[in-house]
Amino acid sequence: MKKELSKPQKCLIQRNGVEIWLDNEKANKLQIILNNITEHKFVEFEGRTINTADCTGVYLSKDMEELTHRKNGQWQCNYGTWHNKNERCECGRIPSKFSNEPELKNKPIKFKERLKKEFPKEHKKMYGGGNNY
Repeated sequence: MKKELSKPQKCLIQRNGVEIWLDNEKANKLQIILNNITEHKFVEFEGRTINTADCTGVYLSKDMEELTHRKNGQWQCNYGTWHNKNERCECGRIPSKFSNEPELKNKPIKFKERLKKEFPKEHKKMYGGGNNY
């Protein structure tokens, strides 16, 4: 079981960029209020007066974390790791077991190249004798 340092929270974002962080219970109450309103008006909630026309949405903390990463110029690879802008992802690299040199050992190896090294007969059957890749 994963232990949390704080209660799960959601964030109400206003059109002007103001973020109001609420615990899940309070955020769920606010979502019910916002869902039941048919026109835009001012709503008193937790000591704040909120203009419902300016509410962008109520978001999960995970969504806000992703937004922060993207604002900082980071991107997420297929392995779920965040990388800085222009940083190359090497999360899925396959270390070469044919080389003892560290700079070659950590270099990514394409599937066809690996197949050619480990199973030359099968590679020749599948791709012919040439290096057409």
